[in-house]
Amino acid sequence: MIELTKALRPYEVGTPPYPEIKRGQIMANSTGRLKLLFGIETHKWFGVGILGEGASKLVHIGQTALSFSGTIKYFIDFVFNYLTLEKCYKTTECDGLNRLEEAL
Repeated sequence: MIELTKALRPYEVGTPPYPEIKRGQIMANSTGRLKLLFGIETHKWFGVGILGEGASKLVHIGQTALSFSGTIKYFIDFVFNYLTLEKCYKTTECDGLNRLEEAL
């Protein structure tokens, strides 16, 4: 985020906590979260960070999306298995899009 600020690149963040998805609730994990940074104008992903249980199982999904120049809508139409942490990506993108709409 510091690099984006220094480069004067406007960005937004999507960052819902694990408890917003059913798998996070089942795990009783109140601290985990997935954080997605994306450009306000381009909607392209700048980076993704994951903190919490299962992070090592989720990080490769974000790396793949970044390598394919994913946008904030990359996972919106994806169907994820129910009760998995992978759904965090879709939830995070929805959170980011909601923040963009609120800013307008």
